Amino acid sequence: MASRMAELERLLAAEPGDAFLNFALAMELAKIGRIEEAVARFERAIELDADYCAAYYQKAKTLLQANQTDQARRAIADGIAVAQRTGDNHTAEKLREMLQTLGVG
Repeated sequence: MASRMAELERLLAAEPGDAFLNFALAMELAKIGRIEEAVARFERAIELDADYCAAYYQKAKTLLQANQTDQARRAIADGIAVAQRTGDNHTAEKLREMLQTLGVG
């Protein structure tokens, strides 16, 4: 895992504006429990590509794992809006299911 992170960091040094690389590093950070860094990378991916539906989903999932429910709800709501706007019905449904597990929706 460390080598994967090192490779992603190396690639990001060359292409800091790559939304996918930021997303991939966020996923690796989330796997090892570095929640704040992971969330920041998901946010960077979204900043670079506001239509990156998977980033909203994974950001919300990571926040829920860290018991940051209010922030997760905001990420879910934002993600649903983007998914609906972009026609990503699969991600919209996954986000709605996430909301239902919170007792909302």
